[in-house]
Amino acid sequence: MIAMNAYIFSQIETREIKSGIKPMSILADKFKTCCIQDITLITHHSTAIEGNTFTEKEVGRLITDSLIPQDKSLREINEVQNHSRVFKEIVNNIDDIKISEDFVKNMHKGLMLNILEESGQYRRLNVRIQGASAVPPNYNAMHSDLKWFYESFSSLHEVDIILGASYLHAELVRIHPFEDGNGRTSRLFLNTWLMKNNYLPINFKSDNKSKNHYFDCLDYYTQGDIEPFYNLVKELVVEALSFQDSKPVGFEE
Repeated sequence: MIAMNAYIFSQIETREIKSGIKPMSILADKFKTCCIQDITLITHHSTAIEGNTFTEKEVGRLITDSLIPQDKSLREINEVQNHSRVFKEIVNNIDDIKISEDFVKNMHKGLMLNILEESGQYRRLNVRIQGASAVPPNYNAMHSDLKWFYESFSSLHEVDIILGASYLHAELVRIHPFEDGNGRTSRLFLNTWLMKNNYLPINFKSDNKSKNHYFDCLDYYTQGDIEPFYNLVKELVVEALSFQDSKPVGFEE
């Protein structure tokens, strides 16, 4: 039986999808500055999707001034600190990052530091995704899916960048290779691919309406349809661009 990810990627490779959204034509240092500006917003929403109760203002104070609210748990504090640190490290080293299995595992390890004992290690038990109709593959069977997933990286440059980013996120969530932290790892993985190709990182909002739509789009993917999630990602890419000045200093004529 063909693995689900092999089937999905075969559909992606044969489609003539082009988003029509051009990457930013901007000097490297200026591009990194634009990305770092989003660190508070993205950290807040990505952790809030998973239940973290920090407000955006509290996230900003923790990141910039190390101010910790008294009513927050140690886990919540670690979630925010880990995400902001890993996000910043990725931005600062974006040109040298190689998209690989080691990168995915190290990213998860950093995001789940002092939260999950098995951070950076694949799960050794079966899990379910809350609210999803599909069940992730058995922990023994998932390794063949992961092998194909990592092998597919070499073909990503052959497809539209935004479509490829959508695939990386949705497929990693579908496999759910880690015991916890799959969502925030997948979102940051998507943004890494976008930034490596000169697109600004995008923000998946954590309000109930946006979160439910996001989950619904991922659920469609598990049924073999990447289009809804791709459309969502494309909308968020346009939204990220709209937050920047039409032509910041550093843009090439």
